[in-house]
Amino acid sequence: MLLYFLIACIPPWIGWSILVFGPIPQNSWLSSAIFLTGESVSLAGLVATFTVQGRKGVSRPLKEAGHVNVPIRWWLYALLVPRIWFVSAGIVYLEVGFDVSCVPVARTTSNWA
Repeated sequence: MLLYFLIACIPPWIGWSILVFGPIPQNSWLSSAIFLTGESVSLAGLVATFTVQGRKGVSRPLKEAGHVNVPIRWWLYALLVPRIWFVSAGIVYLEVGFDVSCVPVARTTSNWA
């Protein structure tokens, strides 16, 4: 459990703290990479599963993830709907006049001193 916590929580806390309080500019490629430290939760789940159940514990859910017995329309729904929403949101942003190429990360403006 401690290993899961260390992998799942510490990287996002450090990464997002650097984004908010650190010297990295918002439009830097590095800020996008640091934002993705939140994906460490998935990695932590795989590491915890491997620690408890070994290789079989990790391979079984990964194999079963693609073997869902549902009609093809549900696969298409799962694959296409998020992309449709993404494109629709982009169109709305463009129509409203927002610049979609660089949406800033929220930063605090308060003075801590």
